[in-house]
Amino acid sequence: MKKIFLISAMMMALALAPPINEAQAQKVIQYPFAAADSQSITLTSKTLADTFEVTNSLTYVDYGTLDTALAVNVTIASHVKLGAILVVKAKSDATARNITWGTGIDAAAMTGTGSKTKVQSFFYDGTQFIGLGAFNQID
Repeated sequence: MKKIFLISAMMMALALAPPINEAQAQKVIQYPFAAADSQSITLTSKTLADTFEVTNSLTYVDYGTLDTALAVNVTIASHVKLGAILVVKAKSDATARNITWGTGIDAAAMTGTGSKTKVQSFFYDGTQFIGLGAFNQID
């Protein structure tokens, strides 16, 4: 009963909150209540560079298995808000494959390991995506 009352009170408080002006709206973190996107990118053999667009509050990009090192650039849509999250996943083939971040991302390169999958997360600071710590090996 207490949980129901607490949830109801929180919903009422949100419903009665004053509207936010545009300057304040840029500072409000929208996720998890905004759109999300998942992109599985198929690269042709020996692709050296890729650019994709971030248009939502949460974007997941899966590069599958890389057969060469990759330079990645990100185009960020003008309506993407502060606090958006980007997650990139990639696996190296039998040879270690690195991903270097270019335009739109400020982070150290994601260093590959042969036949292993790495994941890295980023946070949008209003200008570019900033790496959230080091990448993780998930297998």
